[in-house]
Amino acid sequence: MTKAKSNRILKYQDDFDFWARLARRNPERFERLRSQMIAEFLNTAPEEKRIRLQRVQWRVDQARKLARNPVDSLNRISRLMWDELMTLNSEQKRLINIFCGDGSKTNSDGVVKSAAIMPFRKRDSEE
Repeated sequence: MTKAKSNRILKYQDDFDFWARLARRNPERFERLRSQMIAEFLNTAPEEKRIRLQRVQWRVDQARKLARNPVDSLNRISRLMWDELMTLNSEQKRLINIFCGDGSKTNSDGVVKSAAIMPFRKRDSEE
């Protein structure tokens, strides 16, 4: 894709009215531009994050394909995002448990309740 074409597409990225109108009047063009914008975004992502982002986008696309209608699509994608968030939450709690022991030092949200305070020597200029 040329840089000029890329800039034309990005010009509309935040224009809800443009996208809503396009989806109603020309669904095929809407899909084509939507796919192009997503591809451009993924191609600009840092290399170490690109594969993960492409996998997430693939899952979103599959949820859209399986959906019976736009509302079902929205619900499926929302569920997918919530599942990811809950997975991250579980991993956070697991890591806190690893570093804080049996969890007795954390509350029900996995937040550390207390911590050891390390003593520091006074500097010579403070004595």
